[in-house]
Amino acid sequence: MSYTHLVWYVDQIRKTNEGSFIDFQYDPLSRRFERIFIAFGACIQGYKFLRPLIYLDGTFLTERFRGCLMAATAINGEK
Repeated sequence: MSYTHLVWYVDQIRKTNEGSFIDFQYDPLSRRFERIFIAFGACIQGYKFLRPLIYLDGTFLTERFRGCLMAATAINGEK
């Protein structure tokens, strides 16, 4: 699978998941993938019911894919 499939994936999310936020960035000259951020509409709506506590963590990627992988976690508001 290549990063060129991401264009199709982003288009499908925009068509089928109303309220989703997608930030897809690539270099148009070299057509090189830079980054992608996806927040599905259902997840955005679900954040309304979470406690106002979010944990952020990240790790550095080495070897073939370099950069930083970030993760966000929230506590369930029902518990």
